[in-house]
Amino acid sequence: GSFNNWNKEGIPLTEQSENTFTTQLSLEMGAYEYKVLRVRGDSEEWLEFSNEVYTVSDGFDNENAMILVE
Repeated sequence: GSFNNWNKEGIPLTEQSENTFTTQLSLEMGAYEYKVLRVRGDSEEWLEFSNEVYTVSDGFDNENAMILVE
């Protein structure tokens, strides 16, 4: 996401339940965009966001999730 300069190696997430993931970050105040890439062996899959997640256009006909840190 925008908080790690879109580094594809990303930030490891812990799967809490099917399609629910968590991690802990220390971020400055601001708005951050992100996507979630599931990697299993040689397989990669961009996960879709639920309707409960605020999204914005990524400029390539797809969406990024956005989180606001206050």
